[in-house]
Amino acid sequence: MMSTQTQAHQRQVIPIERPAVPALEGSRLGTAVLTSLVSALVLVPCFWLPRIHAGDLSSHLYNAWLALLVREGRVEGLAVTGQWTNVLFDLLLRRLMQLGGPRLAERAAVAVAVLIFFWGAFALVAAVSRRRPWSLAPCLAGLAYGWTFHMGLFNFYLALGLSLWALAEFWRRGYGHVRPYLLLSVATLAHALPAVWAAGLALYIAVARRTQPRRRGLVLASALGALVGSRLILELTLETEWRFHQVASATGADQFWVYDRKYFPIFVAVLTLWGIDLLRLNRIRGKLRMLLGLPFQLLVLTSAGILIVPGLLLLPGHSLAFQFIDERMSLAAGVLVCGVLACGTPSRLQRATLALVAGVFFGFLYADAVQWDRIEDEMGRVVRTLPPGQRVVSRLCVVQSRVDPLRHMVDRACLGWCYSYANYEPSSGHFSLRVLGPNSVVAHERQTVWEFETGRHIVQPRELPLYQIEWGNAGQGLAVRSLRAGERAGQSCSTDFN
Repeated sequence: MMSTQTQAHQRQVIPIERPAVPALEGSRLGTAVLTSLVSALVLVPCFWLPRIHAGDLSSHLYNAWLALLVREGRVEGLAVTGQWTNVLFDLLLRRLMQLGGPRLAERAAVAVAVLIFFWGAFALVAAVSRRRPWSLAPCLAGLAYGWTFHMGLFNFYLALGLSLWALAEFWRRGYGHVRPYLLLSVATLAHALPAVWAAGLALYIAVARRTQPRRRGLVLASALGALVGSRLILELTLETEWRFHQVASATGADQFWVYDRKYFPIFVAVLTLWGIDLLRLNRIRGKLRMLLGLPFQLLVLTSAGILIVPGLLLLPGHSLAFQFIDERMSLAAGVLVCGVLACGTPSRLQRATLALVAGVFFGFLYADAVQWDRIEDEMGRVVRTLPPGQRVVSRLCVVQSRVDPLRHMVDRACLGWCYSYANYEPSSGHFSLRVLGPNSVVAHERQTVWEFETGRHIVQPRELPLYQIEWGNAGQGLAVRSLRAGERAGQSCSTDFN
């Protein structure tokens, strides 16, 4: 008979994860039908109103149109430059705009980005759990339309979706296939940060799979030490800023807090449901097995990176700092949380509760989008009372909102008719459309743009004629007014947007 000591030792053995194709259930036809249905449901917020309201999306659309004017020689003082990252979504917009105009470009480009992200997240969660996580589809859809989407950070968003696909390929097939490397190359063209993150996790997976499970703690500690070292190097070589709210971003649940305070209970509910599911999974699988599992360790590394790496970096050659690093990467953390949870089997009550929370979340998004659409309708009407080709700035913004839906609204309102003089992209150095010097279309200095963004700009005679969109008298909606030299101009936040 086997000794008691030997039996106890065998109970503690934890198998090493090996790359494998998940044993996914269901017929091909049924899976195809379900996939098509889920895709159609996921895309509903892209089509439920005449416009997609997503912060910087208005700026991306406006600058795609402006880049086409530059290429046609109709605008001077700007140039379209070549660059290796932060450009893929803009290239897609320009091409679609040439084919079918701005409305087609907006809908098609965003729909493509959403599907790539959603199914990339789904593929990674399926790979690590070895099952199709249909029960987590509402959660993944909520992440797809979370803070990052509504900020309009679509180059990053698209890159993260492609990077999730690449990680899923690395997990399933190992490192001898070319597909994940091609995906990471394309992701880098969209944005470098998600590609670097995915490459780092892929390296960690490779090392951890060649390490005995009980020694993975040393591998994890080494990786955490490398993150600390990276922060020290960044602080010594660049201008950086670390902020306390990065703690909230480490969970990924803050993606569900989009606009004002009514989203806070959604954030709390998602965080609570995730916590309950993690505790339940810990009881079922055992603490040691869960802690030494690769899905949980990838989550720990990503969350630690959000906590450790500064949330703001001023890169060489740029006048605008690279911001929101922690809030962006919280989207990746949210997907990895779903990956860990998918390793267990949630109860019917948990699935129903999660679906209910997601339903309330999308209800809030629709109600807010209706309001933003009404304001943009009015903004479009007032700018078209001006002669074409005028320079326009906006005074509108909203306080106490994690995403300001009005900050870039003037960009899309001006599309094809006027010039958004305070648009930040050409002077930032982050995008392929750049200013060459003083021009009649856009402010050529980042300092001037910042003054408009904070309501501190003093209008100069050389900037006239210049018009400003602002709230009219009580009950009169929006108005556009000609500015005078010496007058203060720019955004002045107000909660009165009814």
